Amino acid sequence: MFTFFQTLYDLFSSGNFHWFVLFYFVIIIRWLVVSCFAAGYKPYTCSSGKFFTTVIIPVVDEPVSLFRNVLQRILSQQPDEIIIVINGPENPELLSVAEAVGLEARKSGKRTDLKTYYTPVAGKRNAIRIGVENASLQSDVTLLVDSDVLWTENVLKNILMPFAEDPLVGGVTTRQKILDPKRNFITRIAAILEDIRAEGTMRAMSSNGKVGCLPGRTIAFRTSILRDSMDEFMTEKFMGIHKEVSDDRSLTNITLRRGFKTVMQDTALVYTDCPTETRRYFRQQLRWAEGSQYNNIRMMPWMLRNARLMLFIYLTDMLMPFLLISTYTNWFLGFVARASGYDFETLPFSVNIFLLCVLIYVGSAISFTVRNIRLLRIVRLRNILFFPFLILFLSVFMLPIRMTGLARCADSLSWGTRKTTASDAENIQEDIPGKMNGYQILMRLLVVLLMLFFVSFSFFMELFF
Repeated sequence: MFTFFQTLYDLFSSGNFHWFVLFYFVIIIRWLVVSCFAAGYKPYTCSSGKFFTTVIIPVVDEPVSLFRNVLQRILSQQPDEIIIVINGPENPELLSVAEAVGLEARKSGKRTDLKTYYTPVAGKRNAIRIGVENASLQSDVTLLVDSDVLWTENVLKNILMPFAEDPLVGGVTTRQKILDPKRNFITRIAAILEDIRAEGTMRAMSSNGKVGCLPGRTIAFRTSILRDSMDEFMTEKFMGIHKEVSDDRSLTNITLRRGFKTVMQDTALVYTDCPTETRRYFRQQLRWAEGSQYNNIRMMPWMLRNARLMLFIYLTDMLMPFLLISTYTNWFLGFVARASGYDFETLPFSVNIFLLCVLIYVGSAISFTVRNIRLLRIVRLRNILFFPFLILFLSVFMLPIRMTGLARCADSLSWGTRKTTASDAENIQEDIPGKMNGYQILMRLLVVLLMLFFVSFSFFMELFF
């Protein structure tokens, strides 16, 4: 915010244009648009209706104690059936836990039918397919649940409300929070980002009935949609590659293209784990970035015709890294030019370095707080002091990941935060190290050209305006 006011003052007082002004205006416009639509969001509150519910849980390598807790919480809400699909390496411990929990449920008189399947083929898509194929013919709504997600009270009841109230609702996701966010810096970051997304873009798109990606920690679809779309779901390709990642976004796309609404029900609250190691967290974010970017490109024509708000949100999300990095590059080139004796206008900072850093810190905290004012309802006030470090983290680490995800759209990428085995080769087409196909070269070239364009254009604007 401090830098923005400095650049704005320099623009009006001296007529010097700074690229950062344009970048910040994009941020403000995006914030205003998202906030206006998010303000109109209301969760569904009608009765949950009578639905035959199926819960499908793909499992790879969860800790036994966590998996038991996950199953018990779901069973306590009594869905009609639970289908567990253990995939990848054999895991007798997980199988025994599933059988034991099922036996306990039957002894206690619960009506839920619990079934367990095993497939050596690793991959969530294949596990979902097996679950859907073995779901009861009576099934009306199917919930896809990650095996590390903990349900809170009444999740099943609340997630069914949109289906009961509106027959055009085809997919519903939950409100998600990070489990025990105080563990370290990474979990704090992940928790805040999750809340920002839920309070901002998720509410905005849901108020329009078109959430672009229903996060798959716990996600519900009409079973008929899943049955009708399994072939497309399992065989879809992007630039010649079948990508295992982004199964939740793929199912969301299919649901939207079939004319159904996709919404968030934030009264259905679930907790999910988060990688605590920096390397695993970045691999997870890269996987998500790649899945997000390639789906943005695939859905661009549909969004242009049917979902302008979604298009605006995802397009600004794709362009923001280029705008910010070109801003940083401009500052660097400007200072280099001045140091080399060229007459190049830079910001007229007249304060000492320490005071400048303090002003930037305070301005960042105020700016971020104002743009995410709804967060103050759910986070402690002292977290405002943490926001500038979050901005630094997003600028230094996350924006390059977004650009890398775009560059790797045509790459094959397996699950970066899960164990994999040799059997993955049956389901995932791996890239050959050191060899790229034409699509991969094209996407990397596109990112380089976009970066050169933004840097050159922004430098030209600063130089001549």
